[in-house]
Amino acid sequence: MKKVLLIATALAGLTLAAPSFAQSVSGTVGLSGSVAPRCVVNGSGGGSTFSGAISFGELTKTNGTLRGDMQNSSPVSGAVVKASVTCTTANALVGVSATELATTGTAPSGFSSALDYTAELDVDKAGGGTGQFTYTTTTSNQSTSPTTTALGDAVSNSNNNVRVSVYSFNSVGSNSNTLLAGTYSGVVYVTIAPN
Repeated sequence: MKKVLLIATALAGLTLAAPSFAQSVSGTVGLSGSVAPRCVVNGSGGGSTFSGAISFGELTKTNGTLRGDMQNSSPVSGAVVKASVTCTTANALVGVSATELATTGTAPSGFSSALDYTAELDVDKAGGGTGQFTYTTTTSNQSTSPTTTALGDAVSNSNNNVRVSVYSFNSVGSNSNTLLAGTYSGVVYVTIAPN
């Protein structure tokens, strides 16, 4: 009877010890990251500068005065520099400035040693259209630091979305002046910054 009682007690213990059910566990994993506000030139390893050169060759007609095609209100053929820029902000600050196209030396009466012109910066917008910004040089209006203005949109993610052109050249003093012999140089400055 002791054996039966011991077996019955053991069986009772087995039936009383109900199997435990699996319990579920929940959790959360937070993710984070950031994107810095920046504008970079594509194709330059993420650099912050682009450059180009516009060479007009001979600036004058045979009589020494400024070529007529340079006086037009549209860019001289080939006088456009293109770049591809990416900005990470929903708006960008954009600006352009320039210095006269000039040579060294003082121009005598009836001569000019500098040319004023209009520099134009065109920036394609992500929402469509193009922002157009201009700067016209004069003897007293030359700047190496562009004043920026909001583009009013993100810069388009497309190739050659930034274009710089120059046009409407005028000899300082008068277009009937003879241009002084020499090498003429000037610079157009561009700023595109996150906003």
